[in-house]
Amino acid sequence: LVGVFLQMAAGALVAGLDAGRTYNDWPLMAGELVPSHYFETALGVRSLFEGRAATQFNHRLIAYTIWLCSVAAAWVFRRTPQGRSFTILAALVTAQALWGIVTLLNTAPMNLSLLHQALGVIVTLAAVRLAWLVSDRKA
Repeated sequence: LVGVFLQMAAGALVAGLDAGRTYNDWPLMAGELVPSHYFETALGVRSLFEGRAATQFNHRLIAYTIWLCSVAAAWVFRRTPQGRSFTILAALVTAQALWGIVTLLNTAPMNLSLLHQALGVIVTLAAVRLAWLVSDRKA
């Protein structure tokens, strides 16, 4: 759940900087695994939050991490009472990642970007629901 909220913040930086309109290739960024402009010296440490290369790379890296964790959790908990909910979350995260790639490859037009954000809200709701289901403090 923390990862999902971190990803929402990273996505907000990408959207705010229009970083989705740069590095419109995948899986590499301008042919590089880590973009050479990741750290912009002129911005200093602010480049992590204000540089287009860094914000997009960070958003991708967090997305890969969330995807791997959600698929692994769905596999590990598949035979538990919450197994179906873990699988649904993994499917939603997969759909969100694929939609993000489609949005990126199309230079982030407004309609695709809005759908990407809407799907992000659905992923967040599913993650919150799952956190509630596995919590021992249900109201």
